[in-house]
Amino acid sequence: IWCTGVLYHNPEQLRMIARLFDWTAAGGHLVLETATARRFPTRDLPCVEIWHGVPREDMHKLHLAGHITHLPSRSAVAAWCAMAGYSDVQHSRCHRKQAFSLSRNRAAFVCHRDSQATANAYYRHTDENFPIGRAI
Repeated sequence: IWCTGVLYHNPEQLRMIARLFDWTAAGGHLVLETATARRFPTRDLPCVEIWHGVPREDMHKLHLAGHITHLPSRSAVAAWCAMAGYSDVQHSRCHRKQAFSLSRNRAAFVCHRDSQATANAYYRHTDENFPIGRAI
């Protein structure tokens, strides 16, 4: 599956990755490219920046459209891919070949779905075992 430039437009990003996992054939791959966190302190932390209610001028400075509300860090995207069930989540350095500034604001991943892989779940230790991205 090839999914580029879409994730950051979706406010339910983990749910979207879980859906992509469902669509990926056993033994198949996901290529996922997305815009990422803009603020320097959060770029490399496993977190999501919330851009709701931010002044339009600030959004414009950072080249963000007004409807973008969630920007995950590279670490957050990699964690979500693993949580959804992908194995061998590789962060590609393809953006660095174009421009260093591009690599700061975007990330690409190649994720493998094992032939025996199933979706991961939140609560493995209880009877309430909600699959990732499918809780209430």
